[in-house]
Amino acid sequence: MKQIIAFLVFWISFLSCQSEEINIYTQHVKEISKNKDGWNLVWSEEFEQESNIPNTKSWSLAAKEASPWNRYMSESYDQAYVEDGKLILKAEKIGNEYRAGGIESIGKVDFTFGRVEVRARIPRHPDGAFPAIWLMPQKSAPLYSSWPNGGEIDIMEHIRQEDVIYQTVHTHYTYDLNIKDPINSTSVTCSYEDWNIYAVEWTEDKITFFVNDQKTFSYENLKLANEEEMKQWPFTKDSSFYIILNMGLGGNADSWAGPID
Repeated sequence: MKQIIAFLVFWISFLSCQSEEINIYTQHVKEISKNKDGWNLVWSEEFEQESNIPNTKSWSLAAKEASPWNRYMSESYDQAYVEDGKLILKAEKIGNEYRAGGIESIGKVDFTFGRVEVRARIPRHPDGAFPAIWLMPQKSAPLYSSWPNGGEIDIMEHIRQEDVIYQTVHTHYTYDLNIKDPINSTSVTCSYEDWNIYAVEWTEDKITFFVNDQKTFSYENLKLANEEEMKQWPFTKDSSFYIILNMGLGGNADSWAGPID
């Protein structure tokens, strides 16, 4: 019997604090996003479309590679598709092959500073599932080459059947040097099986995370004198990040999500 696990995204938006309001791709935006105090909507994706293929002006299928999160990417719209105004990302076993769905905006939608928010729901799933909403630096011009030097911003990650979601910042400072001052991660208890708004605000001075508009924690720019060596803050005006939405899978006992059930 084929078992399917899915990760649903209702809408996603990027807002800036620019004085001039621009809306790149859509004329009809969710009022909950449009009316954020002090923010102007720059881009949004609401998945209200006739085609079941996510808008190719904004999204590409996540590529199959060797990392734990993309090891089983199917590179197929069978596992990443739009239905009834929702993006559905699912993982399934077909024969002896695991296939998982993901999309990313690399080379199509990226930004420096602002607020990103995603309304998403995660149906309860077996161990091994690894749904995530996250940001990575454009490969063409990261501030520091290679991961984690260029930084990573995880707006939402969920593993196993835990009652929490995780929000994390990765840098050379936090990952390679393992320095946790300021703290770079938190777990948030929430009803992840319901629709929630997962968000992050990124400024020159700090990165602040939210769940349903409730602040969870901030990671601050320490403005270190030896920043070039420590690489604590790759999130400067010279960096640009794109969006990844994926249903990943674990695969072995050492993976964070655990072996696939």
